Amino acid sequence: MWLDHRAHAEAAIINSSSDEVLKNFGGKISLEMQPGKLMWLKRNLSKEQWARSKHFFDLPDYLHFRATEQFDRSFCSCVCKLCYRSSERKHGWDEKFWSKFDLNDLMENQSEKLGQLVRKPFSKSDTDILSKKAADELG
Repeated sequence: MWLDHRAHAEAAIINSSSDEVLKNFGGKISLEMQPGKLMWLKRNLSKEQWARSKHFFDLPDYLHFRATEQFDRSFCSCVCKLCYRSSERKHGWDEKFWSKFDLNDLMENQSEKLGQLVRKPFSKSDTDILSKKAADELG
Protein backbone atom coordinates (compact mmCIF):
# COMPACT_ATOMS: atom_id res chain seq x y z
CA MET A 1 0.00 0.00 0.00
CA TRP A 2 2.99 2.35 0.38
CA LEU A 3 3.18 3.61 -3.20
CA ASP A 4 -0.57 3.51 -3.75
CA HIS A 5 -1.77 7.12 -4.03
CA ARG A 6 -5.40 6.49 -5.01
CA ALA A 7 -6.59 7.91 -1.69
CA HIS A 8 -5.79 11.53 -2.61
CA ALA A 9 -9.40 12.69 -2.06
CA GLU A 10 -9.68 10.80 1.22
CA ALA A 11 -6.41 12.25 2.55
CA ALA A 12 -7.71 15.71 1.61
CA ILE A 13 -10.92 15.09 3.58
CA ILE A 14 -8.92 14.01 6.62
CA ASN A 15 -6.59 16.99 6.30
CA SER A 16 -9.48 19.45 5.98
CA SER A 17 -10.80 18.26 9.35
CA SER A 18 -7.92 19.95 11.21
CA ASP A 19 -8.28 17.19 13.80
CA GLU A 20 -5.99 17.45 16.82
CA VAL A 21 -4.34 14.15 15.83
CA LEU A 22 -2.96 15.87 12.72
CA LYS A 23 -0.81 18.17 14.87
CA ASN A 24 1.55 15.22 15.29
CA PHE A 25 2.18 15.30 11.53
CA GLY A 26 2.59 18.99 10.84
CA GLY A 27 -1.15 19.48 10.42
CA LYS A 28 -1.75 16.95 7.68
CA ILE A 29 -1.28 13.33 6.73
CA SER A 30 0.57 12.31 3.60
CA LEU A 31 -0.74 10.03 0.88
CA GLU A 32 1.65 7.40 2.20
CA MET A 33 -0.12 7.16 5.55
CA GLN A 34 -2.82 4.58 6.16
CA PRO A 35 -5.94 6.51 7.33
CA GLY A 36 -6.73 7.85 3.85
CA LYS A 37 -6.00 4.48 2.30
CA LEU A 38 -8.28 2.72 4.77
CA MET A 39 -11.01 5.28 4.05
CA TRP A 40 -10.54 4.64 0.31
CA LEU A 41 -10.78 0.88 0.83
CA LYS A 42 -13.98 1.21 2.83
CA ARG A 43 -15.51 3.43 0.15
CA ASN A 44 -14.47 1.15 -2.73
CA LEU A 45 -14.88 -2.36 -1.36
CA SER A 46 -18.34 -3.85 -1.06
CA LYS A 47 -19.78 -3.80 2.46
CA GLU A 48 -19.28 -7.56 2.58
CA GLN A 49 -15.63 -7.33 1.54
CA TRP A 50 -14.94 -4.62 4.12
CA ALA A 51 -16.71 -6.64 6.84
CA ARG A 52 -14.64 -9.74 5.96
CA SER A 53 -11.39 -7.82 6.42
CA LYS A 54 -9.93 -9.02 9.71
CA HIS A 55 -6.63 -7.12 9.99
CA PHE A 56 -4.89 -4.21 8.32
CA PHE A 57 -1.10 -4.22 8.51
CA ASP A 58 1.67 -1.84 7.65
CA LEU A 59 4.50 -3.75 5.95
CA PRO A 60 6.80 -4.30 8.98
CA ASP A 61 3.87 -5.58 11.02
CA TYR A 62 2.77 -7.90 8.23
CA LEU A 63 6.27 -9.33 7.96
CA HIS A 64 6.32 -9.83 11.74
CA PHE A 65 2.96 -11.58 11.55
CA ARG A 66 4.15 -13.85 8.73
CA ALA A 67 7.25 -14.78 10.71
CA THR A 68 5.66 -15.27 14.13
CA GLU A 69 1.89 -15.61 13.54
CA GLN A 70 1.47 -12.92 16.22
CA PHE A 71 -0.77 -9.88 15.73
CA ASP A 72 1.16 -7.36 17.84
CA ARG A 73 2.16 -4.17 16.09
CA SER A 74 5.18 -1.93 15.90
CA PHE A 75 4.95 1.33 17.83
CA CYS A 76 6.85 3.07 15.01
CA SER A 77 4.48 1.86 12.29
CA CYS A 78 1.40 2.71 14.30
CA VAL A 79 2.56 6.19 15.33
CA CYS A 80 4.07 7.18 11.98
CA LYS A 81 1.56 5.64 9.58
CA LEU A 82 -1.67 4.99 11.49
CA CYS A 83 -2.03 8.09 13.70
CA TYR A 84 -1.59 6.16 16.95
CA ARG A 85 -1.36 8.67 19.81
CA SER A 86 1.99 8.55 21.58
CA SER A 87 2.16 11.50 23.94
CA GLU A 88 2.09 11.08 27.70
CA ARG A 89 -1.15 13.05 27.73
CA LYS A 90 -2.92 11.00 25.06
CA HIS A 91 -1.84 7.47 24.28
CA GLY A 92 -3.40 4.84 22.03
CA TRP A 93 -5.98 4.77 19.28
CA ASP A 94 -8.15 7.89 19.10
CA GLU A 95 -11.70 6.68 18.53
CA LYS A 96 -13.00 10.19 17.82
CA PHE A 97 -10.48 10.61 15.01
CA TRP A 98 -11.48 7.36 13.28
CA SER A 99 -15.19 8.02 13.82
CA LYS A 100 -14.99 11.36 11.99
CA PHE A 101 -14.19 9.48 8.80
CA ASP A 102 -16.67 6.61 9.16
CA LEU A 103 -13.89 4.27 10.23
CA ASN A 104 -15.09 3.73 13.79
CA ASP A 105 -15.55 0.03 13.04
CA LEU A 106 -11.75 -0.21 13.12
CA MET A 107 -12.03 0.42 16.87
CA GLU A 108 -14.29 -2.59 17.46
CA ASN A 109 -13.01 -5.53 19.52
CA GLN A 110 -10.35 -3.37 21.18
CA SER A 111 -9.02 -2.16 17.81
CA GLU A 112 -8.37 -5.70 16.63
CA LYS A 113 -8.18 -4.73 12.93
CA LEU A 114 -5.45 -2.14 13.55
CA GLY A 115 -3.73 -3.81 16.47
CA GLN A 116 -4.63 -4.47 20.08
CA LEU A 117 -1.06 -4.76 21.29
CA VAL A 118 1.33 -2.03 20.14
CA ARG A 119 4.89 -2.78 21.23
CA LYS A 120 7.61 -0.20 21.74
CA PRO A 121 10.96 -0.61 19.99
CA PHE A 122 13.27 -3.25 21.46
CA SER A 123 10.57 -4.66 23.74
CA LYS A 124 10.95 -8.40 24.14
CA SER A 125 8.26 -11.02 24.06
CA ASP A 126 8.24 -14.77 24.55
CA THR A 127 6.14 -14.99 21.39
CA ASP A 128 8.88 -13.50 19.17
CA ILE A 129 9.98 -16.80 17.76
CA LEU A 130 9.81 -18.01 14.19
CA SER A 131 6.66 -20.02 13.69
CA LYS A 132 6.89 -23.58 12.38
CA LYS A 133 4.97 -22.53 9.27
CA ALA A 134 7.41 -19.69 8.55
CA ALA A 135 10.39 -21.96 9.22
CA ASP A 136 9.02 -24.54 6.79
CA GLU A 137 8.37 -21.87 4.14
CA LEU A 138 11.89 -20.48 4.53
CA GLY A 139 13.43 -23.94 4.38
